[in-house]
Amino acid sequence: MPLSCGVWPASSVPCFRGALRSAWAGTGLGADPGYMDALYRHLSDIYGEEVRPTASLFDGLQNADFFVTVSGLVKEVATLLSKIAKDLRLMSSGPRSGFMEVRLPALSPGSSIMPGKINPTVPEMVIQIAHQVVGNDVAVSMAYDEGELDLNVWDATFYKCLFESMQLVGDELVILRRDCVEGIVACEDRCRAEAERSIALSTVVAATFGYPEGVKVAQYCEEHGVIVKEAVRAMGLLNEADADRLIDPFLMTDPEAMARAIAEFRARIDG
Repeated sequence: MPLSCGVWPASSVPCFRGALRSAWAGTGLGADPGYMDALYRHLSDIYGEEVRPTASLFDGLQNADFFVTVSGLVKEVATLLSKIAKDLRLMSSGPRSGFMEVRLPALSPGSSIMPGKINPTVPEMVIQIAHQVVGNDVAVSMAYDEGELDLNVWDATFYKCLFESMQLVGDELVILRRDCVEGIVACEDRCRAEAERSIALSTVVAATFGYPEGVKVAQYCEEHGVIVKEAVRAMGLLNEADADRLIDPFLMTDPEAMARAIAEFRARIDG
């Protein structure tokens, strides 16, 4: 009979709820008196966690929604890791025609055709695991949907897919941290240069002088092939010192600091 993962109480002590030995249709008929209590005590001793019967044995047999819930949570973790892996894959692309914002550990440097290439093997492994976990989640959902009347007999699908997904996600977390994340090196010069080239810095101009001026600066950058800091000086909006102070990518990461800098500049020119 199915054993279901249950809730996590407020005390944060894990609890598992099951429909084991629910016997005929969830009535308990056929089980000796005291057997169920002894069974769950024994399981609790084995797992080191509290295991107790689900609130309704009838529901535990008829509805396998708890499998769908757990599978969905595992899928959530797998797809989140996949998104992170895709970002790392893009951010490490290069070294010249890609982003090259970070360098990943060279686990498999070189390729059959491009010498010196560093393949993002770990991120690509993580992405492929997400494909498998999502597929397993679909299988679990379909097996739940196939339940009929008083019983869902598709335990093999539930257990195979869930255990495989949990094993894959558990293993990839270790590998991703150990063989990828801990060895990432930021390409600071490249990141700083790209940030300073971004026309998004015209946002600071809009906040300081109004939106129309911000648009004009952005258009000037496009037309003349210059960065925002050069554009505001050429257009006579800011002198070199003020441009260095206000048109700073790092300033945009701190809204409060940016607001203070803009307020100080306005107070100075208004005064």
